[in-house]
Amino acid sequence: MDHFKLLIILLTLSLSIRGQVRVNLTFEDDTDSSFISDAFVLDITNGRTYQTNSKGMIDLILGEMPSQIKYTIRHLNYVCDTFVFTPSSAVTYTVYVKPKFFQISPVDVSSQSAKEVMQRALKQIESLYNKETANSHYFYRQYHYENGHEVRWIECDVVLEKYPVINRSQNLNYAKMYVSNLKKTKVTEQNQDEHGDHLADLLNQIPTINSIGTVCNYKAIDSYNFVFDIENETADLYAINFQSKSALGDKLEMGNIIINKSDFAFLKIETQHYPTKQYYNNLIFGHSNKFVWSMKNESTIFTFSKYRNSYSLISCFKTYTHDLIYSDTKQKAFVVTENFELFVSKSGSINTPVSKKSFSQFTNLYTSHGEDLIIPNANYPCVFCK
Repeated sequence: MDHFKLLIILLTLSLSIRGQVRVNLTFEDDTDSSFISDAFVLDITNGRTYQTNSKGMIDLILGEMPSQIKYTIRHLNYVCDTFVFTPSSAVTYTVYVKPKFFQISPVDVSSQSAKEVMQRALKQIESLYNKETANSHYFYRQYHYENGHEVRWIECDVVLEKYPVINRSQNLNYAKMYVSNLKKTKVTEQNQDEHGDHLADLLNQIPTINSIGTVCNYKAIDSYNFVFDIENETADLYAINFQSKSALGDKLEMGNIIINKSDFAFLKIETQHYPTKQYYNNLIFGHSNKFVWSMKNESTIFTFSKYRNSYSLISCFKTYTHDLIYSDTKQKAFVVTENFELFVSKSGSINTPVSKKSFSQFTNLYTSHGEDLIIPNANYPCVFCK
């Protein structure tokens, strides 16, 4: 009987393996055929991101041999390129990638490495940012697209009360925010999944204040590779590209940083996040919620400027896209893109607050009383609008 059970198990495993196809991709330098390690390989079809090992390889486990495979490769030292190929009976492929060649502009060559410049900038955060205790005035906008259609929109004025540098482990939990001049559209999303605004989340992600989980975390600096972006460096500014060496949590990161050469202040921090295979493996299906939110991509841009004797946030843009997948059938139902914009407001007038809450609480702007927004306000730039 035991031998019979073993035979059944082996037969089941054999049938399961036959239903899968393993495709091995190796990425090599176009000039010398050296292996390209730590490259991000984005599967354009399903949105998943892989990272090459020390031999430049990734393994794809596919349900069946696809008619076409389309990927984009991203690496600090190589040209960002998209390649498409039609797989045959072979399961091993070599992809040759062109290295980046820079035309060096007439700027002073730094004796420091990109990592050393980054370290100096991180050490300057405490002394350069948010020393003023005056209130900060912002304009906030959030809008969503569902399957390509605009389905909700809010905008309001925000005041952050007394914005000092405090114990970083406390983040902004002791700051207060006032929301006024709220305008919003009716929510026309079809998925009917409950989710609200992310104003508090956005303000709590400013990397010069809350660095945990960002490239500004000094203790995690060895988790990233840094190289100078020679093409965008100027006589006054360092331009640095960065890329995570391995998945931080279940996402890979890469981006661009602009640093002022005179005082090593961050002027711009741009980050793209790419979910890995592990991210998708961690998704939990079959629970009571109707949908599973599966992230496809995420991008954030923070910019800073000096006012009086302190640097502070002047704008923030964030966008991310999720597939909404039925929890029971695992079929994709909706694609939702959420966009967030925050700008320093030139106006200092504040009306009666609609909301006054700590940063750890939800602001619920969609359910707060506010004026209906019929025509989007055009007084502020909308970088993600199409």
